[in-house]
Amino acid sequence: MFNSRLLNYWYARQFDNVHVNPAYFRQLPIHPADKDVQAELVALVDELLTVHAELNRYREHGYKIDAVRRRVSVPYDGLLQDLLATDGSVLVLTLFDALASGSVAIVSGSDLQATVSSKVYERGDSVILRFRLLALTVPDAPLRRYLAGCLSRPQWQGQTWDGLKSAVRLPDGDAALAAFFALEAERIAHVESLLAAAARLDEDIDARVLDLYGITNTADRARILGSAPAQEDDKTTATINPTEPNGIPPQEEETA
Repeated sequence: MFNSRLLNYWYARQFDNVHVNPAYFRQLPIHPADKDVQAELVALVDELLTVHAELNRYREHGYKIDAVRRRVSVPYDGLLQDLLATDGSVLVLTLFDALASGSVAIVSGSDLQATVSSKVYERGDSVILRFRLLALTVPDAPLRRYLAGCLSRPQWQGQTWDGLKSAVRLPDGDAALAAFFALEAERIAHVESLLAAAARLDEDIDARVLDLYGITNTADRARILGSAPAQEDDKTTATINPTEPNGIPPQEEETA
């Protein structure tokens, strides 16, 4: 209830302090709910907590998860380790091995003392580790994609070539790269399904809270849930007044 959009909507219009103040907190209009409604809300919240717990486990393992933009970045080193644990046929080599085999080359004129920047990206057949200072030529597109994704991770930032050449591991061969990217796609799809489930549960909880408070006007519900244009927000007819019985005011007519 406390985390519902309805009470956040009410709180933001009552107080200009975003910090939780006990005196303000005690003024939240909590609508009484019967046992059945409480049980339904508790079940939904428990399910939501389970989903967030799994998302947090992924984050603890280095996954970058942007719930707002639905973007997921997989830690390549950890994913490669997972692949090796499940598929004994996958072989790996170090960046130095790839250099020796000719599948990777250091761009002529690179400064081997330059460090990997926070922005690693592909350009043509190269992986740029630091603009104008350090880059690798990688003709094979899947391998180039892997190295760009791998070396963009925070643990490689600030490393020189000497710090990379023996520490960075990569799948050896087309089949190994294909297996890696298949596993990456599978993990991303799973995390995205968790994000979708969390969003669905949030929406379900918010809708049930609005129902509980008797807010049925479609336009009011849209504004409270944040799906109406921000500039029209002041037109909301529904208010939550803790001085009214049960904290709910009579429904007003919407004026033009």
